[in-house]
Parts: sequence; C-alpha cells; structure tokens
Amino acid sequence: MIYTKKIEAGYYKVIDTTFGDQGWRLEKDNSLEGTLIWAINNTDNVKLNEELISEGYDQLWQTKSEALDCLKDIL
Repeated sequence: MIYTKKIEAGYYKVIDTTFGDQGWRLEKDNSLEGTLIWAINNTDNVKLNEELISEGYDQLWQTKSEALDCLKDIL
C-alpha cells in the first residue's frame, strides 16, 4: 500500500508501507504553464532517471492522484 504524507502545501512524500520512504515526492508546480502541474521527483536524481524517465513514464501530470497512480505502477 502506498500513501502520501503532506510536507507542506503542494509537496508530498510518497511512502510505501512495505519499503518505506524511497525518496519519491509529488510536487505541485504552479510555475508550469498548462494543465500538467503535478511533478514526480525523487531526492536521488539517478533513481529518478533510471526508474521513471528512462522507463518511459511521464514526470508531469494534471492531478496528484494521476501522478500517484503512475508511481504505484513503478513501486
């Protein structure tokens, strides 16, 4: 099971109840233009590139729940 822990407004830590905090974060970036304002990031850039971007997953999403669903597929 995966859940989010609010760190501050628009910034959430994603925690897997089995594996704990693996560095995944959901961030609402209001500086982005358009509707894709939720970004998936990781505290480890190598992990972000190897597990998300190079595997063909999108980093930007329209809603927090869509971004979380994408991370559920990865984790």
